[in-house]
Amino acid sequence: KSGESKWVTTSWRPIELCGERVWMNTTFDISPRVEIEEKLRAYAKRLELFGEIDRAGILARSKHDIALATLNSISELIGCDRASITEVDAANHSHAVLAVAPQVQTTIAVGRTFRLEHWKAVMDNLKRGIHYVADLDHVHARTPLQEEIYREGVRSYLSVPLSSQGKIVGVLNLGSFRPDAFSENTQETAREVARHVAIVLRNAQLFAELESSHQRLEELSRQLVLVQEAERRFLARELHDEIAQTLTALSISLQLAARTSGVSRAQRLAEAQRLGEELSQRIRQLSLDLRPPMLDDLGLLPTLLWYFDRCNQQLRVQVEFEHQGLEQPLDAEIEIVVYRIVQEALTNIARHAGVRAASVR
Repeated sequence: KSGESKWVTTSWRPIELCGERVWMNTTFDISPRVEIEEKLRAYAKRLELFGEIDRAGILARSKHDIALATLNSISELIGCDRASITEVDAANHSHAVLAVAPQVQTTIAVGRTFRLEHWKAVMDNLKRGIHYVADLDHVHARTPLQEEIYREGVRSYLSVPLSSQGKIVGVLNLGSFRPDAFSENTQETAREVARHVAIVLRNAQLFAELESSHQRLEELSRQLVLVQEAERRFLARELHDEIAQTLTALSISLQLAARTSGVSRAQRLAEAQRLGEELSQRIRQLSLDLRPPMLDDLGLLPTLLWYFDRCNQQLRVQVEFEHQGLEQPLDAEIEIVVYRIVQEALTNIARHAGVRAASVR
C-alpha cells in the first residue's frame, strides 16, 4: 500500500472450497534474506578485487601494475566513469599519475605531473580523510585541473588518500558524469580499497628495496600466497557451510510455518527466529575474526585483553599476559601487526599444542 518494493516468494495451490476447486496464493516477504545475500555478494566482490591487487603485488611488484590491477576492477565495484591513482613525490613537491583506468579516454595520461601547491585544498582535505566534490557545477572558482576534468564531463569526484606510516603516499581518484554520484557507502568502500592499495604499494616498495635477496623474496611470496589462500578457504567454508546452510534452514522453517497453524506454526516461527539470531551472530563473529573494530576504537591493549578472554571461552586456552608500555598508543601499523602475530600464535597453540594454558609477554 505504501508503494515500497519488496522481494517475495509466491506459490499457488488448489484447495476445495464449498465443493469447488479454487486456487490459494501464498506470498512470503524474503527482503531480509535478499539483503543479506546482496551484502555477501558485495563482500565477495571486494575480496575478489583485493585478490587481484594482491596478485599484482606478488607477481609483478610494480607500482604501475598494482595500480592498474586496482583500476581494472574498481570501476565495476564502485560504478564510476573516471578512475586514476597518483603518487606523491614529496622530494619534488609533485604528484605523478601512476595509472589510469584503461577504458577511460582522458587527457590526463600516465606520467603526467602536477605541482603539490595546485593540490593544496585537496591535500588539506585528504589529511582529514577524504576530498569529495558532489557537483562541479556548484564550484564557481574551479582550479585548472577541475576545469580540465569538467570539460571531459566529470560532475562529481572523490579523492581518497593512500596512507603509509602516517604519510600520504598517493591518491585514489574517482569521477562520475553524474552529480552526487558517491554515497557514504561508496565512500567507505573507496576508503577500504585505498587502505588495501596503500599496504600493497608499500609492500611493493619494500620488495624493490630488497631485490638483491631473491631467495628471501621468493619465500615471502610463497608464504603470502599460502596465508591468503588459507584465509579465503576459511571465508569460503564459513560462507558455504555456516551462513548459506543457515539461510536455507531459515527459508525452510518459514515455508513450513506457512503451511501449518496453531502450536506447530508458533514452533516453526520460533525456530526461524532462532536461526535468524544465529545467522546474525555468525556474521558478527566472522566480522570480528577479520578485524575487531575495537582495535581502531580502543587500541591494542583492550583488544588483546578481549582476545585473551575469547581464547579462554572459545579455544579453552587460558592466557597469562605480561606487558610493559602498552598503555600508550602505538602506530596503527604496529598495533595490527602485533595483534595478528598474537592471534596467529594462539590459534596455532589451540590447534596443535594440545595444552590448556599459554603465556604472552
